[in-house]
Amino acid sequence: MSDSATFLDNLQKQIDNNQFDLQKSAIFSWETKKLVITSQNSENKLSQTVIVTPHAPIISYLFAQINEKLSWIFDFLDYDKFYGELGIIIRENPDSLSTKKLLSALVEKITNIFNNYPVNVFVYGTLLPGEINHYLMEGSVFLADDILENAELYDAIQYPIMIIGDGRIKGKSYQVPLKNMEGLDKLEEHPDYYCREILTLTSGEQAWVYVGKKSFVQGLARITSGDWYQRKN
Repeated sequence: MSDSATFLDNLQKQIDNNQFDLQKSAIFSWETKKLVITSQNSENKLSQTVIVTPHAPIISYLFAQINEKLSWIFDFLDYDKFYGELGIIIRENPDSLSTKKLLSALVEKITNIFNNYPVNVFVYGTLLPGEINHYLMEGSVFLADDILENAELYDAIQYPIMIIGDGRIKGKSYQVPLKNMEGLDKLEEHPDYYCREILTLTSGEQAWVYVGKKSFVQGLARITSGDWYQRKN
């Protein structure tokens, strides 16, 4: 289980066991550009969705935990849309609803997004079918064989390094569950070794691609075919 999945699981267990302790935090309101959670009326918030609820302190503490522990997911999710969807759950539940039930509903929504939100990824090396790290693509949906233009592929023996250049790279695009991206980032050591970027493929589709630095390929043999399966060519 990934660090983020473990965090969400433990969060729900704390709520179930009445261990989610508000006293750990002095956060008593939550505010984004489009959403305000407060226990009393806020002024000068006319352009935002303001939710006044007696549950505001504990909800604010929950949101702060999510923002801290799952900050990486906002590379893929719209920050304000994400919290806006959580705000809908709060608005649709009466103030009389128990705090425990409300928190559980919020964590369930977050967990569903984490497990199921689709992310398009273009793979070209050890994540390909039949390669050593393809197991990290478990639960992903194959979309198409595709090509990345203006790119070069180099042989680092056990894995390839892709950089921006003057060639083309053959690979496959997948729809990957958001939860898998944490493992992919760890494998690729993003952003220190490879840097994950959104690029446009020849199909016209956009996908996340792990891009290396030009300094990393000095002295390495270029795979002129642009095909990791044909790395001797």
